Formats: sequence, structure tokens, C-alpha cells
Amino acid sequence: MTRKQVGLTLIAMVVLTALVFFLPGLFTRNADLRSSLAAALNLPKGRAADFFINLPPAASRYPGTILVTEKLFILNPADANDTDLHTGSSFQLTTDDQIAGSALGSLGVPWLSEAASSKQEIGLDLQVTDGKILEMDVAALKRKLLASQEAQSAANKGTDPVVITRAYQGRLTYLLKRKGADQGSLWSKAAKSNINSEHFRIDASRAQQGEVRVEILDPVIFAFEASSAHFILTHLGVEPSDVVLSPIRPQPKNTSSVIPATSTQPAAWTLVTIASGHYPNLAMLRQDWNADSAKLFGNTLARYSPAARLDMISTEDRPLTEQRIRDFLATVATTVQRNNSRFLIAYYVGHTMTWPSGDIALILGSASQIPANLPTRSPELIEHAVDSKIGDLARLANAIDANLETLPPGFLPLRELYAQLAQTHTPFALIVDGCVRMDEFERMRSELGIVSDKGQNIFVYVGPEGAAGDTLSRLGTLQEHVADTQPYLHSSNVVLLAAKPGTYANSRQDPDNTWSEVGPLAARITFLYRASRYDADRPSLADLVGRVTDFNGVGEISPTGSISWSDSIEFKQLAGKVSYPGS
Repeated sequence: MTRKQVGLTLIAMVVLTALVFFLPGLFTRNADLRSSLAAALNLPKGRAADFFINLPPAASRYPGTILVTEKLFILNPADANDTDLHTGSSFQLTTDDQIAGSALGSLGVPWLSEAASSKQEIGLDLQVTDGKILEMDVAALKRKLLASQEAQSAANKGTDPVVITRAYQGRLTYLLKRKGADQGSLWSKAAKSNINSEHFRIDASRAQQGEVRVEILDPVIFAFEASSAHFILTHLGVEPSDVVLSPIRPQPKNTSSVIPATSTQPAAWTLVTIASGHYPNLAMLRQDWNADSAKLFGNTLARYSPAARLDMISTEDRPLTEQRIRDFLATVATTVQRNNSRFLIAYYVGHTMTWPSGDIALILGSASQIPANLPTRSPELIEHAVDSKIGDLARLANAIDANLETLPPGFLPLRELYAQLAQTHTPFALIVDGCVRMDEFERMRSELGIVSDKGQNIFVYVGPEGAAGDTLSRLGTLQEHVADTQPYLHSSNVVLLAAKPGTYANSRQDPDNTWSEVGPLAARITFLYRASRYDADRPSLADLVGRVTDFNGVGEISPTGSISWSDSIEFKQLAGKVSYPGS
């Protein structure tokens, strides 16, 4: 080989090496959403590490929101209407970040959850359009921190709060692409899925060409930046005079937001959640977010370290039936005995219906139709409750009548769920996130001069002038005695209902996911737990349940809110021994 040939060979080898090592980088798009965002904003690569990814989108991630700890629990929320908020540059980007793609699982469509993790069969691109930077001046951020008692309380206990300084909002579109010619079972499901919901739209019109689009209809905050806030005093008083903000970066995400169950508490207890949301014969009643509600409730109370946690969540393939509930509660009873639990808390979320007898029924997935034209019961019980005490004989007769009624298949009386929990031979609290519509109660309430809108959200007094105080007192008497035909509602085991008689249990926004809703009690108990984290008087498990009970004979007299008629003394004694986590 000549010297020239040797030289050419060496040059060829150098070029080939360069192609092997550098060419793939020229044609491979950055697969990380943080880096893609930094590139779209023309920022140095190192700034990508500053972004917190907010997918699925948690609520209250606008600049000015004050949070605490690595879990980013909300102390003081901010929203899009804040006058200190202003908009910066616009941008758009495309990435194939698999972590961002996992947010598809929060939409409640089973095959999307599978697709997000099926890298072998389906490729996924995330497009962000109409991107906007939302910002707040440092001076405004400091004002909010100095005005927040919750932030100062956290700082006094040694934990600097966190404030969101900048947020990135945009419209998200996920593009799913089939890999290879093989259709696959997952892609077959995708091809049949054209969905238009309130929050998102699935377009499978190009599924035969190997492409499905999932468009999120509302703009969301998909990323943000934050700083820790350190209060300083420049005087000898007790109020802070300034705040020092220090940018922070996200820590590696914990794989689980639930503290593992442990039996080390002084009073071991068991946590149970049940969610009904799928109805094969009553498609209009379907509520996928019921599962999110049960998960939120369970994750919040799991912070109090139950000895065991058992969950039964309905799915499209496995809706709830009477037999499934019986089998599940038999497992609960075995678990309670095995762990020597002193008490248990059971949470149920799903549609409910009230019979004229006063029976509250849980609507299960085995229900085939909603009964119409139910026989009207005499309002004698309620009328007597308003004007006089109910006689023992009348009370006994009504109770026997109510508790002998047989409901249609698919409608499980709440008293039967209560009775099955009682078979654990352990004190318990049964918390029901469901409606308590009662036609007779609504009529009597209207006769008192308290009327409502169609959605039972707003109540207005239209009675005689000057009689509002007496009307509220009579409403309180109605609420106190309406459950007298249901003895189990007055027992020493707590039954807490999310809605007072004659009202709906209106859903609330999931505090951890703006694409989803949750039941009112799940939302309230979670917000109360998080808001109380740094209070001097931190709630025990009994306090937490007690504080979301609006009426128990001595509480707030109003048409709306939660209600309980139970004698909660025993539950408070047992659950009161389970202290606030970390205290």
C-alpha cells in the first residue's frame, strides 16, 4: 500500500468515526421536555434543569402560588386573574419526552395509559402551541409572601416556603404513531377511539395510516420555575421585613406519594376506599374521576400510617356488583382481625339515590335502570319533627318499614354496607361522597321559604320578612330528625354524608390534577390536611374527620354542606390517638 493510499485510508477512518459518533445526534430530536423548552426560549442548556414539569397538570401553579416541602403542598394559591400577573414571550415546541407522555394516563382512557408506557409498539410526540410565559415581579412576590401567615408559620417551624416565580402555559397535542406494520391489540383499541369530552379530544381518523391525535382543549401550565423564600428581620420586632428568594431546582421524583402502611402507631387502624364509576347499562352515569377521588382520599389519610390499606376501584371491565362488595368486605374483615386494628375508616364515592322510606342506596355497576315514579311516603314524620317530638311508637313503626324495604338489583342500601362493615366487629367511620336527594325534604324546605336553583347550589330565603331566624331554626330541626327512620345513622359508628338532605354532592377540582375532579369530601379533607401541616394545633385523625362535618346536631344550620347524625364519641377517642404525621 502506498503512502498516499495509507493517508486516504486514515482519512476515511476518521470520517467514518465522526459519522458513527456525531451523525445520530444531528438527526435525533432532543427527547427531554425541559431541554426542548430551554431551546424554544433560546436559553442556555443549563437552564433546562430549572424547570419543574407539571404533567399531569396540578392546580394552582401560577406565579405567586406559595407552596411548601418537596411535595409542593399548596399554602396560598394564585390564579390567572391575579392583577400582578403579566405575560411574556410566546413560543412553541415539539418533543418526544416519554415522561411528559405518561400524563396521558390521567385522562381516564384505559388504552391511553397503556399507550403512554408502550414504547415498543407506539411512538409519542408532544406538541406545545400558543406557548406563553407567565411572570410576576419580584416585588409582588415578596408582598404575597410577607402577607401570608401560612408561609411565615412554615418558616417559623424551620421550613422555608416555595413560591412559583414563572410559569409556562400552552395548548398540548399528543401525536401517537404506530411503530412498524403490525397493528397490535393496543393500536386496534386506539383506532376505535374517537372521543370528544369537556377537557380533551381524540382524533382517530388517521389510525389506518398509523397516527392518532389527542388534543387537550384548554391551555394548561405544563412547566414552572420556583424559588425558596427566606424571611429576614432588620429590626427587633417579630414581623419579617424582607424576603430573600433563591431559585431552586426539582429533586428526583419520589416513585410513590403514599407513605407505606405500617403498624407502629399506638392505635393501629385500617383504611378502606371504594369507588363506583362504571355502569354498563346506564352509560350516562359513568364517572371516571371517582377513581381519582378515592385515590386522593386514600393517599391523604395514608399519611396517618394505617396498619393496612385496601382499595376496590371499579373499571370498565369490572364494574361494582353486590357480590364484589361482599367479597371485598370479607377481605377487609380478615385484614382488620389479622392486624388487630382498633378501628377502620371506609370511604365510598359514587352515585346514590334516596327512596321515599329514607333508604339511601348506592348505585352499583349491576344496576339496569333508574326506578321512576316511586311511591310517595306520607310526610308525617318530617311534619311531626318540625312541630313536636316523634313518639317512640311512630319512630319504631317507621324504622321497621324503612329497614324491611327491598331495593332493585344494583341498588345497595347504605344500611347494608354499614351492616357488612359491622361484621368486622371493629368501630368504624363510613364516609360517603354522594348525593342525598329527598323529594319530601325538598318540599318541606320550600314550604319553609328556602328555595334553590335547579342545581341545588344556591339557596335563597323568600319567606316572610323578619322570619329568617325562625326559619333557620326550623330547618335545623328538619335536618336533625329526617334520619330518625334509619337507626344505623345514629349509632356509635360514624356515618358522614357529603351532602345534606335534598342536595347534590357537587364535585371539586382535583388539587393535584386540573384535568380531573374529585368528590367534595375528598377535596376538603385533603386541603384541610395540607393547610394544617404547619399549624400549631395540628389535627389528629379524629380532628381531620370532625372538621369536615358541617352538621351533627350542633353544627352549621344551612341547606348545604356535609352532615352526620352519629354518636362519634368512641371514634374520636380511638382516632384521636393517631397523631398528625411527624408530630
